[in-house]
Amino acid sequence: MTRYTKTKKDKKKRARRRADAATQTTTRRSSHCKRRKQQFLTYDKFREDIIANEECVLNWCMNNNLLAKKQWCPECRTEMKLKSTKDRGDGWMWLCRRRVGLGKEHRVETSIRKGSVFEDSKLSLSEILQFIYWWCLDVPQNHIRQQTGFSKHTTCSWHMKCREICEFALLSDSVKIGGKLIFLLFKSNYVYSR
Repeated sequence: MTRYTKTKKDKKKRARRRADAATQTTTRRSSHCKRRKQQFLTYDKFREDIIANEECVLNWCMNNNLLAKKQWCPECRTEMKLKSTKDRGDGWMWLCRRRVGLGKEHRVETSIRKGSVFEDSKLSLSEILQFIYWWCLDVPQNHIRQQTGFSKHTTCSWHMKCREICEFALLSDSVKIGGKLIFLLFKSNYVYSR
């Protein structure tokens, strides 16, 4: 039998492996911490990156599935093109100008808000996103009104709309909560008028 002897080279290799493993765990930890830090969006960063202009708002909404990335023409069933325009409040619209068969060329315009949460609102997309930002931080309605300049009615209606969206998401994606020997207590809120 040959006996394994520890040489200086073996010790150096082991030390290098330990150092490499330590740097890998610290980089994993630091990348995890970076991800955790990036989850919170400050209001300044929100204003700079998301609501800086209409194009930024549009791209952010489309990337986060708040607005449709594609729209189909109701007449010719082809994909519509996104066009910049000055006669719309949002600055963008879906447009289709196709010739179907031997007939005339048709022109179909559709709002970018069609089929979204923003469809029936007169507020701009950036104003709505500002409201949603403050609402997600659980800021009271009167403070949101001060920050956005909305009326009491607008603030209440958007507050209810955000609650309805969350309720719908929770009910449609039902996940079992609780379990064996885990008890949950729910507090009911009743809304009534006198």
